[in-house]
Order: sequence, then C-alpha cells, then structure tokens
Amino acid sequence: MPTQQPPPLDSDAALPYVEREIAKQIQAFSSAKRFFRRVSLVQSVSTATLGAATSLLIGLAQIYRHGWLNALSLTAAFLSTVAAAWSGWYGARAAWITNQTALNRLYALRSRIGFDTAGTGLPVGPERVAEYFTQYQEILDDANATWAGNRAAQTDS
Repeated sequence: MPTQQPPPLDSDAALPYVEREIAKQIQAFSSAKRFFRRVSLVQSVSTATLGAATSLLIGLAQIYRHGWLNALSLTAAFLSTVAAAWSGWYGARAAWITNQTALNRLYALRSRIGFDTAGTGLPVGPERVAEYFTQYQEILDDANATWAGNRAAQTDS
C-alpha cells in the first residue's frame, strides 16, 4: 500500500505528517519483528527436537529391535528434513533481523526529530522536514531491498 504524498514542506502539517508515518511504520515493523522472532524460535526448536528424537529412536531401535521403532525413527527423520527445509526457505531469522534493523533506524529518526524540536518552541524548517522524510523513505526502501535480497537468496538455493 503506497504511502500518501506528504503535504507541502512549508506547511505546518508537514512535520506532524512525517511523525505520524514514522509512528505507523514503527507499529508495523514491531509487529512483524515479533511474528518473525516467534517463527524463528519455532523453526529452530522443531528442527533440533526432531533431530534429537531421530537419533534417540534409531538408538532405541538398535537396542530393542521393534519394527515400529524403525518406522517411528524414519518418520522423525522425514519430519526433521521437512523442518530444516522449511527453515531454509521461509527465512524467519533473516526477516526478524531485517525488521529489527528497520525498527532501530525508525526509533533513531524519531529520537532525532524529538531532539531537534524539544524545548525550542521554534518551528522546524522545510529543509529539515525534507531531510526527515528522505531518511524515513530510505529506511523503508532499505528494508524492502533487504527483504527482496533475502527472498531471492532463498529461492536460488
């Protein structure tokens, strides 16, 4: 969804517009970061757990010589392979890092705006608002480029 065009830079509405856009993106990137962090954890734990279960079941099958243990160990090995492929293709860890990086940069921009406007009582000039908006757009563009690069790397492998 494209963002709206900002109001004219010399208007009183320009800085509040940039601040609202930053706040919206902070909320969106924060939500995405939490989602991908949870998915990354599930991917890591499921792959490790299935790998460990496979080893245990193979060992038990060697000791007890039950056919069902062999079938269960093959099933665990199959699921372990699927979980590893899912982790590699979906790339939740890379998405988590991308979202966290963008979020950190948005927080820094928000802090810079707050510092520049704190206590002076003077309006921020249009050149400064243009810098804020340019930096904001660069953050979004960089996050999108990183996401696209991660997806391209995942589909190439």
